Amino acid sequence: MKPVKQFMIYSFTIVLTFFVSTHLVQAEVPSSSIEYQVKVQRATQAAVWAMPAVSVYDIELSIQRDLGGKVGDIAYLTKPMTSRHGFLTANDVTPYVTAGLSCKDGPLVIEVPPAGEKASFFGTIVDAWQTPLADVGPPGEDKGDGGTHEDQSSYAQTLKVYKLSEADNPPETTFIDAYPKRWNTLPVYDLTYFTDLNTVIQREPVLERDKAMMAQLVTLGIEKGKPFDPDEETQKALLEGLQKAYDWMQLYFVDRSTIPWWENRQWQVWQFAEGQPEAGFPYVTEDRILIDDTFAGD
Repeated sequence: MKPVKQFMIYSFTIVLTFFVSTHLVQAEVPSSSIEYQVKVQRATQAAVWAMPAVSVYDIELSIQRDLGGKVGDIAYLTKPMTSRHGFLTANDVTPYVTAGLSCKDGPLVIEVPPAGEKASFFGTIVDAWQTPLADVGPPGEDKGDGGTHEDQSSYAQTLKVYKLSEADNPPETTFIDAYPKRWNTLPVYDLTYFTDLNTVIQREPVLERDKAMMAQLVTLGIEKGKPFDPDEETQKALLEGLQKAYDWMQLYFVDRSTIPWWENRQWQVWQFAEGQPEAGFPYVTEDRILIDDTFAGD
């Protein structure tokens, strides 16, 4: 039997991902003050910038809300997704396995089993901003030999997640079959979007690259260590800005993130930013952060 290796994860919040219906609340006629317009502009940019983090948080939240789970539980599908499963950029032929994990109380260990004859994992461990930490499976760092990263549902339940401090006697990992249930991981495009963003801001460490945006979030009532309670005008600005952000993300995703596979056909393939696949999709270059490409590749 091939040995099981170990990945130790120190990132604060991570999501384990193995491989829209939306209702937009239209803001009423807004104020024409310059202060209001600045809030709208900053809400628009904040919503675009935050999409990776909000969508990751909503996976964790949905496992608790829709599946009755808790942080650290692993949700898996015994069959590919159907219309009752809302998931960004998922396909309907892959039985996914995913979890929302937290390193708040210390480093985690993720044990990924060796590839089996009938099933194997193909996926990525990402942080709270969807920056890849490690790939797993035959193309990943473990090369299919397993790591601390037959049939598909039973194979999915061979994953193990536990705290490094519990490595000598790890507890059982809890698994939830999400297929029979209505499971919606999609972001909600109303004030909930910014409530979710505030949750992320409050619990995640601030990265050096994000400090300029953190300063702008204060204008919207989102500030680390303080409650999020926007007044009526700010709420209107948030909703107007979110509508603009949604429109921009839809346009960018459809028109600029994919290219035709064949001429005169509807099939599309990803058009990733230059160099990102080779670099592991950090969406950061020597001179810029690729904000638009980050949400488009979400």
